[in-house]
Parts: sequence; C-alpha cells; structure tokens
Amino acid sequence: MDNDGVGIGPLNRVDIGGYTSLTARRGNVVLWHPERKFFLLGKRITPELLEGLTVP
Repeated sequence: MDNDGVGIGPLNRVDIGGYTSLTARRGNVVLWHPERKFFLLGKRITPELLEGLTVP
C-alpha cells in the first residue's frame, strides 16, 4: 500500500495500518483491510478474480 506521502487527520499522519483479515461466510470470501486508519474496507474474492493466478 502507498499513500504517496500524503498526510491525513489533525496530526497529518502518513503511516498506514496494514492489518488484514479474511472471512468466509455463506459462500462469500471477503478480504478486510483498513483504509488510512479511518475506514474498514471489504473486498469480495471471487473464483474469477483468482482465475489464472499461479502460486510460486
């Protein structure tokens, strides 16, 4: 993740919290990650998204 050195908040912080988690429920797999420490975003991981990826 990169914030291009752009600060946010009253302290103009540029650090990024990079703690992620993964949940699977009712056939949905979601990757959760913080967005600049103010929002929690969830992105669905679908079979189509993983299609074609190779594991080293």
